[in-house]
Amino acid sequence: MGLSTLQKSNITTGVNFASAACGVQSHIGQKNEHCLALDKQIDFFQEFIEENLTKVIGVEQVPLHLSNSLVFISIGGNDFLNDLPNMVGPNRTLSAEDFGNHLVDELSNRLKRLYNLGGRKFLVNNVGPIGCLPTITYKFGGQCVEEINALVVPYAKQLSVMLQQLQAQLPGSAFTGADSYKLFLNVIANPESYGIPNAKTPCCPDGGNGSQICLPKAVPCTFRNYYLFFDQAHTTEVANGVFARNCFSQ
Repeated sequence: MGLSTLQKSNITTGVNFASAACGVQSHIGQKNEHCLALDKQIDFFQEFIEENLTKVIGVEQVPLHLSNSLVFISIGGNDFLNDLPNMVGPNRTLSAEDFGNHLVDELSNRLKRLYNLGGRKFLVNNVGPIGCLPTITYKFGGQCVEEINALVVPYAKQLSVMLQQLQAQLPGSAFTGADSYKLFLNVIANPESYGIPNAKTPCCPDGGNGSQICLPKAVPCTFRNYYLFFDQAHTTEVANGVFARNCFSQ
């Protein structure tokens, strides 16, 4: 993805197949022609194994190499944001429990496919507190919306059960859940203790409150390491570092 043939031919670690604005469900992000659905991302992973990895390390070494690799999955937030209008308000047509079950089933099928391609060690993130995203909070005086945060809680519980079931069903597998929901609520409640003074407004555009999109020519803040959010809905590099360190310290 964006790499030359020569670069691909020399890669054995650290390959990222993620695509912005996509979700677990294939229809999420269809309005964005550059969005690669999770199924397509897995297609690229399979192509990478067959076309590149086998040539670099040899077909005999591929199963061992993949079994020693960590497959990190962080997805689902866009699925919830896309269906948010169906889950809140007096005219809601979808319960958080039903949607959580559906999303867990969809993700389970993709994880099984990754297992069949050779993945054995999986770190799977749950969905963070989407009611605290600047794209939501600017409409509510900059405060987290607990009603929206509560929507992802059933999914987190169902995801944990599903990961345990997969580990029991798939020989040699190890599935670990990462709790970004709890972590980022802690960061928002105690930002200074994580070295992140601003946990409410986004870095881009500078001076924004979450109502504006960070366009290509937008001017970001000067000190982005002071911010939890880079734009309306994405965390900064320093925030992602906090998350990564938390994952590997557990």
